[in-house]
Amino acid sequence: MIYYDGRKIEFSLEDDDSDLTFVGNSYGKLELLTHNESTYQVILSLTKDAMLCLGVHLVYMAANDQWGCMRNNPVGDDEAISMGVRPSPLSGSLFFEQTEAETSCETILAANQCKICTGKTFSINLDKDIEAQYEDLFTNTAEIEIYEQLTGNRVYGDTLFRLNREGMLGLGVTLIRIAHNFQKGKGFSFCHNVKALQENADGFRGLLLAEDSATMKICCAELPDRNQYKVMIKEMRERNLSKADVAKLIQKILDEQITRENAAIWANWYVYVDNWDRCRLIDRELKHLAIIDRKNENGEYVFTNEILKEYLVKLTELTKS
Repeated sequence: MIYYDGRKIEFSLEDDDSDLTFVGNSYGKLELLTHNESTYQVILSLTKDAMLCLGVHLVYMAANDQWGCMRNNPVGDDEAISMGVRPSPLSGSLFFEQTEAETSCETILAANQCKICTGKTFSINLDKDIEAQYEDLFTNTAEIEIYEQLTGNRVYGDTLFRLNREGMLGLGVTLIRIAHNFQKGKGFSFCHNVKALQENADGFRGLLLAEDSATMKICCAELPDRNQYKVMIKEMRERNLSKADVAKLIQKILDEQITRENAAIWANWYVYVDNWDRCRLIDRELKHLAIIDRKNENGEYVFTNEILKEYLVKLTELTKS
């Protein structure tokens, strides 16, 4: 059960989720700030510490009636981590917003009836500064991947999770339970209704998604910590790429020395660790190179070899000027 005495929330880590009776009333919608979310899938990979940190913050927000958006920026940006999560450099910013609702937290938590749970329990002291406990923890990293469902192409953008109080609480409690039973590679898919959740053995138990939400999956992952990501960023920035360097990569693709997929992966990494489209320090030529592996609905490359050759000629002319 989940107990609440006004100062502390306590729940069992061994519960079979029977205490999440409010899930039918939970609400969650994952929005992509630059795309039509209903045609995309989001995979949120979290380390054990990230699951624990995020879960605690979500429960804390639900119990303290905290409204408004809470922002988590990628490592290498200004690194705001208002929900205790550090997205990787290739991830966008991750926002959480608790929407005001008519339902009361008292319908979820047994107010003034705090009891001792049997077995392993988890407690959250609401009198303490939750954010301060995790601001120096560098292993709470995450990766946000967004894919177009029709083509499977990866896109980049910021994501916003709108949750009512039931959704905030259910997401938080379930993340904490998953963290305490962490299995690398294990994934949990979000469902849109109770029936689908009951039929899905790997469904995420604490929250239902709105029908027009982007589809979502949460995965247990081992990721570099914040300091390791910072080293990677520093190494990429020290390469000082020029138009001539980009031209050489395109020529290697045309000469079949490297695959266009490998070149695009490399360029993607450089583009988004260096500026995430905010500082605009990277030439547009590199951004074009980052998407040359895109395919259309028929599985054919958007950029043909002929187009690449034309592009290479333009780059060559630019480097001579």
